[in-house]
Amino acid sequence: MLKFTQRHLLSNTVGVWWKNRLEKCGLATITSVPKPKQDRHVQSDIYSKPILCTPVPGPKSINKLHELNKFQNADAVTFFVDYKHSKGNYVVDVDGNVILDLFMQISSLPLGYNHPSLIKALYSPENMDVLINRPNLGSFPPDDFTDRLKRTLLAVCLLNQLYNAIANKY
Repeated sequence: MLKFTQRHLLSNTVGVWWKNRLEKCGLATITSVPKPKQDRHVQSDIYSKPILCTPVPGPKSINKLHELNKFQNADAVTFFVDYKHSKGNYVVDVDGNVILDLFMQISSLPLGYNHPSLIKALYSPENMDVLINRPNLGSFPPDDFTDRLKRTLLAVCLLNQLYNAIANKY
């Protein structure tokens, strides 16, 4: 009974902390999030199940793999991806196979492939200079960098401290 009470108190304390933090930042709390309306945009082109047209990797992926191997070691390549047609949790390979991606590109796509909100953010004029110039944020951050951090990461950060981690996949 004591462990349950401690766990219950901890979860309530954390829950209250998050609620206060989100309200302080002007973000909706979990209990105040409106229910989806019928007229809200819903992506209708998200796949509902995997579809396998060929073995994985398929013939197109194998041909591209041989081509890539001519000038680069491609041992780590599993298959080539059609990113234009990948949606939500499903990745589509160049052979048309629709595959449920449980790892989401090494957990770097928590919202899935081609999420409409991310596409909208990428086309925002506010983000163009950073996307085009890809600044080294550790050495040459843009003039509004601290404001961006306050609006985004620090708004939901447990501590008022951020640490950069550099992990490029390529």
